[in-house]
Amino acid sequence: MARVKFYDRRFILIKYIFICGIELINLCTAHYKTTWITWIIYYP
Repeated sequence: MARVKFYDRRFILIKYIFICGIELINLCTAHYKTTWITWIIYYP
């Protein structure tokens, strides 16, 4: 039972890291898209 619990905890941790990484990538890409768009608008 202890081994199963440990595996579940590790899986949850990996899942959270994965979700956080995706969120971070989405934030970064969104930020770069907006800066790129503003750059195009303000400096034609």
